[in-house]
Amino acid sequence: MEHYYEFAGIRFRVIGSEQEIYSEHGVLMPFLTQSDDCDAYTLSISLTDDLTSPSGICIYEDPGKQIYHSDNSVIRFAGNPGRHHMRISRQGRSSQIECLRSAYPAGITPKTVLNAMEAEHRIVQHHGVILHASFIRVGEKAILFTAPSGTGKSTQAALWCRYRDAELINGDRAALMFHHGRVFACGIPFAGSSGVSKAAKLPLAAIVYLSQAKENVAEVLSGLTSFRKVWEGCSVNIWDKEDLSLASDTVLKVLKNVPVFHLACRPDQDAVDTLYSALTDSIVLRKICK
Repeated sequence: MEHYYEFAGIRFRVIGSEQEIYSEHGVLMPFLTQSDDCDAYTLSISLTDDLTSPSGICIYEDPGKQIYHSDNSVIRFAGNPGRHHMRISRQGRSSQIECLRSAYPAGITPKTVLNAMEAEHRIVQHHGVILHASFIRVGEKAILFTAPSGTGKSTQAALWCRYRDAELINGDRAALMFHHGRVFACGIPFAGSSGVSKAAKLPLAAIVYLSQAKENVAEVLSGLTSFRKVWEGCSVNIWDKEDLSLASDTVLKVLKNVPVFHLACRPDQDAVDTLYSALTDSIVLRKICK
């Protein structure tokens, strides 16, 4: 059985036996696409009674994962040492995924496949980066709200949907993609608690860093401050030096082309109006609000 998906301009081909792999696409459904081998990353996934033992040099370890380099392969184990439940061996455009049968009694699910896609790495390699943000469509442009967890990203996105006829594309993350001098926000299959993840690719109008305050105030950020506020929300494989370098280069390119605002705000309509005024005052963004 084969399934094809596409997000952030990247195509994935998933291969597995009919007895082991899902038939309902779940979180991946909005990104299902037609069969096409061209430029697709291939994931061959199966259930096994025993995972292949670790080999090579361990380059990173934390309570949830271990990363090994072996010849030309990168091997990732999910789970604690001695209690691994998944092994992903990536070499070039192909990945071999083993799932421990006892750990997946219901079989391989779309979320299992999504984890095995290693989206952070693939997106970085395509001149992009994943940002923790609520992603809304306003007209034909994207606005991203980013902030530490619990600050109110979802709240501000919902207020824009209520008062400015915006559409929620993703409640938790977006891919920032830099192509030919332009920056796009792309929907990806990570929805967080919102459950909303739509397939979309929109020119990015602004990134808005949020903080809670007693008064609503919006200001444009620049220089190192804007980099820090965006970078702290990026999801990057910290054990991969190449990924870190590519991701930081991408963020710098994004910041040269897209303004970053700080919105100190309350959870009310005036916060929407305050940011709206700041956006319309910007020559770069004037077209978004017409």
